[in-house]
Amino acid sequence: CSPSVKPAMFGFCELFAGIGGFRLALESLGGDCVFSSEVDNYAAETYSLNFGDLPSAGDITTVPTEQIPQYDILVGGFPCQSFSTAGFQQGLNDHQTSNGRLYLEVCRVLSA
Repeated sequence: CSPSVKPAMFGFCELFAGIGGFRLALESLGGDCVFSSEVDNYAAETYSLNFGDLPSAGDITTVPTEQIPQYDILVGGFPCQSFSTAGFQQGLNDHQTSNGRLYLEVCRVLSA
């Protein structure tokens, strides 16, 4: 994430950023994106086109929490295919993609 031009009302961390939907909304409310992660290269490219910078990191599972700056709000659109009809509905038992357990990364970052 790039520093905001005007003073921010709050800082936010965006996990599973995709193309930056949460960032677009939170910046419009006066937020400053202090960290973002997106593992999909195509989504990260689009994110860069939308905001002028790439997400801070790729795979959040490999990022030590010490490398994530302080923030006021944590947002994340973790993959839901393991739970939805778009996937095989394996939920937490989706061991093929591990998507069903990515919400644990939100918990890990929050508890740091």
